[in-house]
Amino acid sequence: MDGFRIDALKHLFESKGFEDEPLKKNSLNDINNRMVTYNDLDHIYTANQKETYEVLSEWRSYCNGLSKRKNSEK
Repeated sequence: MDGFRIDALKHLFESKGFEDEPLKKNSLNDINNRMVTYNDLDHIYTANQKETYEVLSEWRSYCNGLSKRKNSEK
């Protein structure tokens, strides 16, 4: 494998309580006459959870081990 995309990694986990995301402070006054969008929300329950960083650390350790066995940084 040459590589893989992890651009959505921040959404790998979400909180166990399935709470609704709160509105961003700057969106509170702006949403009166329109639907709330993804960008209006503060994604504290569905992005960058603690478990995501734990998995990322495990992946890094695994990849470092592969590099050492192959004597390569790729």
